[in-house]
Amino acid sequence: LSSGVAAASGSLWGGLTGLGSQLGGGGGVLGNGAGLALASAGMAALGGGGGGASSVETLAKNAAMAYVGQAEGHLNAYTGSTLAMLRYYFAVNQVYVRRKLQVVFFPFKHREWERRLGEDGQPLPPKADINAPDLYLPLMAYVTYILAYGFALGTEGRFTSPDVLGLAGSSGMAIVFLETAIIKLGFYLHGAAVPILD
Repeated sequence: LSSGVAAASGSLWGGLTGLGSQLGGGGGVLGNGAGLALASAGMAALGGGGGGASSVETLAKNAAMAYVGQAEGHLNAYTGSTLAMLRYYFAVNQVYVRRKLQVVFFPFKHREWERRLGEDGQPLPPKADINAPDLYLPLMAYVTYILAYGFALGTEGRFTSPDVLGLAGSSGMAIVFLETAIIKLGFYLHGAAVPILD
């Protein structure tokens, strides 16, 4: 009987170790560190003796905590990189906005069109480079267009519902997407690799 229990325990420990390796591998479901937690919980379950129920509960709790921690890490990495990328395009100040509007309305007066690079070789943000692309001015222009459209309808007595602002925003966004796709296609055919946000 003792040898049978020992064999069953060894088989169960081997199965838990293999499962922890599969789940905790580099491309596993739980990611690095989760497999170790699962294997440790399995060891505690095997050594728990009569406390089988509490050991299984501990095993499930450790696996769930490892999974949640791994998912939270992936989410923070994704949102952090996305926000950092968007933050670059909104790094503007009043001087940049004024000078950029001058370039937009009077481009023939602008002489220097080269992008400026920092000490690390990366392009400078908009507030430090007038030629850098930004999303602040396009966003403000888009919102201004919607408000001006609603004001024009109101002066004509045709502003019957706030839904017209939604329709104006949807049609304007569709035009922006179409324009962006055409420009992106032109750069692609020209062999120039330009980021979509630029």
